[in-house]
Amino acid sequence: MTSSSSHGRQVTAAVADYVRDQPMLDWATAEAVSRRLPLWLVHAYEWQPGPVWAGRLRSVPDSVLQEAQVAAERQLADAVNECRSIEPGIEIAGSCTEGSVADVLVAASRHAELLVLGSAIEHRHRIGSLVQAVAERSLSPVAIVPAGQLPDRTARVVVGLDLRCDSDSSLAFAFEYAHRRQITLEAVTCWRPDLMDSESMLEPIVAAEQAQVEQRLCDELMPWRQKYPDVEVLASVLERTPVTGLIERADGCGLLVLGRPGSHPVRAMLGSVHLAVLRRATCPVALVPAGQAG
Repeated sequence: MTSSSSHGRQVTAAVADYVRDQPMLDWATAEAVSRRLPLWLVHAYEWQPGPVWAGRLRSVPDSVLQEAQVAAERQLADAVNECRSIEPGIEIAGSCTEGSVADVLVAASRHAELLVLGSAIEHRHRIGSLVQAVAERSLSPVAIVPAGQLPDRTARVVVGLDLRCDSDSSLAFAFEYAHRRQITLEAVTCWRPDLMDSESMLEPIVAAEQAQVEQRLCDELMPWRQKYPDVEVLASVLERTPVTGLIERADGCGLLVLGRPGSHPVRAMLGSVHLAVLRRATCPVALVPAGQAG
């Protein structure tokens, strides 16, 4: 199942297990409609020999490989039908490819404005090595949608900011998302006083440092408030660790947006905060590479 849309801009969703992927398919379909883009479904599968064939020297019969292909194509067809039932008028197509799942999805990201993954993509590993490998190498922003009931689509979007780093990409993604959905945006940065500095324990010093952080956050948001005057913006400085603060504020939100390093093969590693948030968040999480707006 292929289409010329694979050569244009689109929302791309990775299908792994049609039944468990339904929350992800629902979210990806809504996002494609909101962006007025085609939806492209990708099912990548790696045939693994079972115990019957693993110890044999002779090659696996073509019929066995064909069965694996037929099962994969059935998953893709069911996913396409599910998306059409959600939004009958959506432009949708897809592809079924045998090969390394991570490699196939990274290649698909070249033509995507957004790559959407579901928790089923990890099978027994939850959010782990596969999502990490795809997110670190993807050329487009990646959204990871957890299993279970999705939050209200009108719920606010939360963007987590590290004020020591360039936040333009994640802010552009979050503001554009809030603008399209006509929802509130909350910008969150986490800060704690330096407990190794005896002066930081003095209340006036702590208050002054917090005020500086709040001002830096306001300055960071100012040009985006001007560009998107219709978006209601909240600014929160939390005296929390990043993981605790982000999980706390993301509870009940519609999307959590985080920046990440670009797709450089060495410097694009996700940090401990990203991985911890991905494992604990109950809402969709978008990872936006530096230098891109999504």
